[in-house]
Amino acid sequence: MWVESIDYSHFGPFYDMTVPGPESYISEGVVNHNSGKTRTGVEFVTLCARKGLDGAILGRRGTELVNTHVAEIIANAHPEFVPTHWASKDILEWPNGAITYLFSAEKPENIRSVNLSYAWVDEAAFMDEIETAWMNLKLATRVRKEGNPIHFLITSTPTGTPWVMKMEDDEDVIVRRVSTYANRANLDKGFLADLEKEYEGTRMGRQELHGEVLRDVEGALWNDDMFIHERCKDYAAFEDWIESMDDRVLAVDPAGSKGKRSDATGIIGFGTQHFDDDGSKLASSRFYMLGDATIKGSPTEWAERTFSAARLMRVNRIVAEKNFGGDMVKQVLTDYAKLHPDTTCDENGEAFKIDVVHAQQAKEVRAEATVGKYEQGRVIHLTSPTAYGDLSAVEKEMVTWVPKSRGGRMPSPNRVDATVWAVRALETKIRFEGQVASSRDIMSRMVRRPRAVSGNAAQAQMPQMPTVSKTRGMRKVRQFPIKPRRPAA
Repeated sequence: MWVESIDYSHFGPFYDMTVPGPESYISEGVVNHNSGKTRTGVEFVTLCARKGLDGAILGRRGTELVNTHVAEIIANAHPEFVPTHWASKDILEWPNGAITYLFSAEKPENIRSVNLSYAWVDEAAFMDEIETAWMNLKLATRVRKEGNPIHFLITSTPTGTPWVMKMEDDEDVIVRRVSTYANRANLDKGFLADLEKEYEGTRMGRQELHGEVLRDVEGALWNDDMFIHERCKDYAAFEDWIESMDDRVLAVDPAGSKGKRSDATGIIGFGTQHFDDDGSKLASSRFYMLGDATIKGSPTEWAERTFSAARLMRVNRIVAEKNFGGDMVKQVLTDYAKLHPDTTCDENGEAFKIDVVHAQQAKEVRAEATVGKYEQGRVIHLTSPTAYGDLSAVEKEMVTWVPKSRGGRMPSPNRVDATVWAVRALETKIRFEGQVASSRDIMSRMVRRPRAVSGNAAQAQMPQMPTVSKTRGMRKVRQFPIKPRRPAA
């Protein structure tokens, strides 16, 4: 199949980062892996050559130009219109005399002394010298022939480099995104399944599968490298993960109103593991994000969503931030539970415990402890096909929120707040959970020995009482052991 003709939408210089569409007259742009961008570029160059236009291909390096671009063009060319590759001149010469120059971004200074009508730039996000190469390429692409506007085609995996983001924001650039799934018919099923397992439902999946440019923000507490993912292929696998948790909690950070400008109510589920697979106690507990049920709605709507998520994730308790005039959150959840007892109980038919927490520190200070656990690799994002298993939205908020102390102007998103409260609740229970010896424990540990006759021997053989420690807040209070009476002589 070959493209025979294309209708042009206008006749000015055209910078294209697009895929074929009804309002576009050629080719594609900001795309992801395996979406067919190379084939689209090949057809673009071939069509321009058929019209007798001289142009260029700008690739990352010379070997890639030969092994990928030239090879694909020749392999897909019509038998009557196969170009000749002159390696010594770095050009493709077509049967009608049209020339396609081959330029490497490693040597941008070579893009000189040519007159071009079109150019294809492939994998621009991975070119170290893209600024210089792009400037020289634009200066060389200056010949407009009748009926053929100057045309730039840019294709690249959507990595958020400054140049790519600048082009994406340029009003003269038409941006089209192509999902890997659009090319499903031409991809191996097993290969596609592996991609879905690895990336679907994650922030990186929006780049690798759906062609979105991810923009790491300077000053943000989180970045993409901190995220560790585990993918559950079905609900049964999710259930197995839930069963492996030693504790589970659902955190709610409410919005104060419902409206176009109001915040969403952050609803995030978390679990923790204290023991490894072999039963040994972990040196540091692991934390798992189980789901994101955040909603922008009325108190009744977010209360319904909260209990739905709590039942799905089988949490042990709900943690809600105390704000907006007191225990509003707890009251809303309690009132909703009274009206809907059948859908607001746990698997044992008991009401969920609701703990109210109050912020005594700034949001950035509270978040730093959670960020530290991400940096240590102790937080895993558990994506799943369940109703709340897509975690890409919360990951996006994490990497784009800049605290005010770092120059940010926006308040922290509610998903981030809920995440911090969930981790804090799990960590607080671990930290404050202490063992207090009862009188029965003390008596069971006493070693009975034969009574000594008298004197120092009797003192030496007296049973030794264990020291009892009680935990009060963060301070450990040591109680003195009770001395038994001296045995009778």
